Amino acid sequence: REFLNRSVPEVDNGKILGYEFMQDFRVHVKYDDGKGSSSPSYEKKPYFCLPGDVAEFAIADSCLACFDYTNSLADVVVGYMAAPLDSSMDQSYQSLTVRNPRGETMIQSAIDAGRLEMGPVATGKGTHEKFAMATVSSD
Repeated sequence: REFLNRSVPEVDNGKILGYEFMQDFRVHVKYDDGKGSSSPSYEKKPYFCLPGDVAEFAIADSCLACFDYTNSLADVVVGYMAAPLDSSMDQSYQSLTVRNPRGETMIQSAIDAGRLEMGPVATGKGTHEKFAMATVSSD
């Protein structure tokens, strides 16, 4: 709640239904505006407008020593990279990277249970080595 108090002080914390860091580089805060509307309201704050220390208390010391920036040890990685931005954080696409057979089993189990709906398969071509190496060397 401290993060929300400092990030969106204009929204009553008790009315916040959720928040998400979206691919448009803004935090989307979903809340009940108290007007009796069936759809929630959203406050969208650019990341760069947030105080620099706004999440300091929420970051574990172990995160400061992380060596797995790309989640290469994960069976499945979920994120917004290359996903289209929709207007609702409840039904927007996210990208899945399935790294191994265990990840494939997990995804198929979620689909079979009706917990995951797949969109179109992203395709692309080209190489990303230069970008990846520049990122690693800047760290």
